[in-house]
Amino acid sequence: MLTLVHGPLGGLLWLLAGAVGGGAAALVTRARGGDVGLAASAGAALLAAGLALGLLAPAVGPALILLAFVAPPGGWLPADLVVAGALLGVFVHPLLALVVPRTTPLQVPAAARWAGAAAALAVPVFAWPALVQQALAVPVPGLLAMLPGALIGVALAKVAAPSSAAIEAQAAPAPRALPAPALTSWKATGAVPAEAAPFLHLPAATGGDPGPLDAAWSALGAAAPAPPTLAELDALPAGASALLADLPGVTTTLALSALTARALQRGERVLLIHRGGLQPGPWESLLPADRDATRLVHGADALRAALAADRLPAVTALSIADLASDASLLHPQPDDATRAWLATLGLVLLPEVDHGGPLPLTHRMHTLRRVHLALARAGASFRVVATGASGGEALRLLQHALPGLPARAVALDPPARPEITVWLCDWRFIAAGPEPWVTRAARAGGPVHISDPLHQVAPEWLGGARTSDAVMLDGSAGIAWMSASGVAEHAHAMRRVAAAREGAHQALWALRDDPVTRFLGTGDHLVTLLARGRLAPPQGVFGVHNRGMAREHLRRALSDGPQAVALLRDAFGPSLVDEVVGAEAASWRALRGPDGKLVRTPVVAVRPAAERPLVTDAVTDRTTDLIDAASGLLLATLDELTAPVRMYPRRVLQLGAARYEVPLHAHDQRRARIEIRRVEPDAPLTLPLLTTTAEPRELSAAPESVQRGPMSFRLGTFEVIVEERVAGVLRADRTEVRYPEVSARYRTRARLIAIDRRSSPTALTHLAASLAGVLEAHLRVGADDLLAIAVPAGWWAGWPAGVLIIDRNIQGAGVAEALDATRVALALEWVFAILHRCPCERGCASCSPASVLATGDIDKAGVLAALGG
Repeated sequence: MLTLVHGPLGGLLWLLAGAVGGGAAALVTRARGGDVGLAASAGAALLAAGLALGLLAPAVGPALILLAFVAPPGGWLPADLVVAGALLGVFVHPLLALVVPRTTPLQVPAAARWAGAAAALAVPVFAWPALVQQALAVPVPGLLAMLPGALIGVALAKVAAPSSAAIEAQAAPAPRALPAPALTSWKATGAVPAEAAPFLHLPAATGGDPGPLDAAWSALGAAAPAPPTLAELDALPAGASALLADLPGVTTTLALSALTARALQRGERVLLIHRGGLQPGPWESLLPADRDATRLVHGADALRAALAADRLPAVTALSIADLASDASLLHPQPDDATRAWLATLGLVLLPEVDHGGPLPLTHRMHTLRRVHLALARAGASFRVVATGASGGEALRLLQHALPGLPARAVALDPPARPEITVWLCDWRFIAAGPEPWVTRAARAGGPVHISDPLHQVAPEWLGGARTSDAVMLDGSAGIAWMSASGVAEHAHAMRRVAAAREGAHQALWALRDDPVTRFLGTGDHLVTLLARGRLAPPQGVFGVHNRGMAREHLRRALSDGPQAVALLRDAFGPSLVDEVVGAEAASWRALRGPDGKLVRTPVVAVRPAAERPLVTDAVTDRTTDLIDAASGLLLATLDELTAPVRMYPRRVLQLGAARYEVPLHAHDQRRARIEIRRVEPDAPLTLPLLTTTAEPRELSAAPESVQRGPMSFRLGTFEVIVEERVAGVLRADRTEVRYPEVSARYRTRARLIAIDRRSSPTALTHLAASLAGVLEAHLRVGADDLLAIAVPAGWWAGWPAGVLIIDRNIQGAGVAEALDATRVALALEWVFAILHRCPCERGCASCSPASVLATGDIDKAGVLAALGG
């Protein structure tokens, strides 16, 4: 038997082993998503190395038999080892395929795949003279022993060729090439169904005449001419303010950079007040090349150092956190450089003025009030340019923050825009695992920009790639994970995005699974709502009536520097100023008025500064820190009063791109901290087993009666005492976990929507849950800011039953005030449309919130009847 392997039977045995092993290797390599061509090249290289070393050092041959694709000829080794090598050949190929690194075919050129096969074919040619010289007379089996490796290399390279060609054909084309490679790849991988229609399509816009800001605009990287309205803003007189409506991402950067460049050309100084985490802007390259280090300063400490050295910065960037804790650096002192710096201040930039939740936004508006007081006290003459995402609603916020300044909203529409098409990601593609859908879609679509308004894309999914909240049109493609509010904001923003490159843009969106996003993602609902003006950008919520936060900022304003009483009254209201300042004697000083004349004005002296920094995500000064248990990092700060029900035990919550779980007994009241631990990024979020009661105290605004078609309801704003009790959590698999309840009791404001039609308690509970979901798409709020509960008839004397919308922030942060009659009516119409278009009879996941389905308080017909259906 052993002698037969040296003849033709041995050659057939080698060929059979090589064929079986090669086929298994191809299957294993493809199943792993690896590169078949790379596997062929590696195998051929091992074969060549084994034969070469076997010829040069026969003693090394036996050690290499387990690494080579095939064993060396039997004449060199014992016959039984040849048989063992032949049998191992069946297993060596797939084992080798398991260790071949994963890669993309574009990283391994076709020439590299064929190089391995060519090397394997060349081995017999170069090895033949050595075989003859060493008198290893086994010509037939020797050649046959070397051929399987070469044939396998050719076969594997041939198998890999179609896949390589298909992907290389989808490489990024020149701008304007159609069809878009991203869409082709998304359809090929199943991310977008082959027969799918676009979710949103915006045709290309062309045109635009050159304007005075075109040079700065194009120098900053924009592909199209500057919007004409940008020149209007550049020509604003001193003392005026303007809001650029709906500026997303790169458009904000370009607009502010162009205005900054123009101000510097005129010799004006610029103050940029940002939310924090400022990245260097492209306008930095426009500063003079010979500038010293103080021409551009970031932060309060750098500004103080520059002014102390009598070096006046051209551009100063300060964060809201810098100014919220201490705005005294904007108050000039006698004989210092601050007065000279403010005297030449010509432009104040406030990007993203209306972004963020109710508490951060309220603190930002009060901080801007203090900035305005300081600049007015210094007699500085400046223009204000703010950006936002909610258009006219943001203008209202700006007018509250900067009283006395004439303000207007300006739509900054780029004169040219690429064709934009948005596609919805197939849920089957999202659910397929184990690799996250974002990673698979990004790899399939080539170079993409990833937008993550929900902060649900974990960094480890992207291999270090950065994400942002903004829409970016770089001429290629984008991926985003959206809530209903994100859809509303991005649909409006895309019309005003300045493209950095030409060419059609394809976007792939995945929508959070809830009734509101399902409604927007079905049929042409989104396009219809946009066309009829029924889908507005989400409105920022400002707690203008929260006296606690206003009082704290007023006290800090008194420690910032001397304040004119008249300006304090305009900013914070007469009653609050009288309460805090009281009968304190104010000195009289001559201050310069708006007309430039000196006016004798009472001024309050400076008070001692507060000992601790201002916390901009809490209402009171009694707070609890939220800590990452693993790293010890501070994640957030909560009001101590509401922390137990916000961070209830066993809660799984989203913070940024990470998810955390609150352990049992994590609330350390002695040290005022809660340590939470990180969990998997796709861990299901939980719902609280929550019971809420609200006790009315007083009606704080005149009631209204609204009749809109068949729908009739009353509105009232109330001061209430709310008590929340959490007795456990409800997991995604409907499992209830109960424990001794935690509770919180606090005073806040609430908006009552009393339904005139008689409704059952179950129908009102269903309506409350549906309304809460819809309002999250219309306001910049989250589940921790808003709570909707059903209240019975007589909750307020003489009023019918209805839904109470509770502001979950102590003393309220503007949620109740944001719900005017028009917005409430629109939200109720959305609830009716979501329920009415669904074909189910009682209520299902497509039209009813998860909390209602979990508790069984389902009454779809009752809700429709209450809303006039």
